[in-house]
Amino acid sequence: MDVIKKQFKIVFDPQTEKALDKKDGWYAIAYFLYLMIFIYLLGLFMFKTSYINDLSRHFDNKYLFKNMLYFPIALLQILPVFLILYLRKQPVWTMGLTLRRLIPSIVIGIIACLPLNLTKLFNYIDHSNGFHLKGSEAFYNLVYFLVFIAFVEELIFRGFIQARVLRLVSNKYLAILIVAVMFSVMHIPFQMIKAQMGLIEFIAYDWPHLLITGLMHIYFVYIYTRTNNLVAPSIAHGLNDFIQTSIY
Repeated sequence: MDVIKKQFKIVFDPQTEKALDKKDGWYAIAYFLYLMIFIYLLGLFMFKTSYINDLSRHFDNKYLFKNMLYFPIALLQILPVFLILYLRKQPVWTMGLTLRRLIPSIVIGIIACLPLNLTKLFNYIDHSNGFHLKGSEAFYNLVYFLVFIAFVEELIFRGFIQARVLRLVSNKYLAILIVAVMFSVMHIPFQMIKAQMGLIEFIAYDWPHLLITGLMHIYFVYIYTRTNNLVAPSIAHGLNDFIQTSIY
């Protein structure tokens, strides 16, 4: 019984907890507000102007274009995080960027994506489902989800924000729930503009997906705290998104 409890226990890196204080929590909140504004403006730029469509016409491979497009977007999302670390004189391992337990983290990440995709994988093996990407398209799409979606979101929410909100909220489970809501809310501005809906209309329409997104934060926090290395949740997150969008 103790072994089972230990496996399901969420324990954050003690060194990281010692390195942070309440001020870091407020920095995380301020950064989240920046992120929300950035994502809203990004949605307006992508869906309310023709610049992206005009630019995409110069590329034969839309997946390569997507990677090139999201490279500067990812930088604008994560550079403020590293600026805060620099100003606070904190090492990158305080947000899970470390080589410690790298191999176990890779293995855990691969295994952790399987429960999320059992039906699709079984149907694919059984030839009920197909894989609609081939060659370079599959490669670029995998890079997109692993690097520009999964790694960026894991760095921001599981690595940076979660550890720092813990300095403001002493109950770690409540802190996890709060950041789960933040993670879910973060997706609203971009998707709301894409769907051409108002805020209330979009929430009423998309609340099941928003709920699942919040639950995914809790799952990825659990995966992260197995090794306190961002590699594990980044791989699980990236492979999950890739499988969900590539197998039909």
